[in-house]
Amino acid sequence: MAKQEIKIYKVKSKEDYIRQREKDTGLKNIFLTEIKPEMFRDDRLEILIKALQKQGWTIKK
Repeated sequence: MAKQEIKIYKVKSKEDYIRQREKDTGLKNIFLTEIKPEMFRDDRLEILIKALQKQGWTIKK
């Protein structure tokens, strides 16, 4: 099994996290959506679908 490296980012805000991650990976972040575990499954799914559609994905239902 391949060993995965886990990076821990010390941040003060979501924007700080995005900035550090983009600097570390060299890639622009285009997908960061907050999902709260206490939300209903259907609500979480709807948020994810909208975020994907915003990025140009087509979702078949």
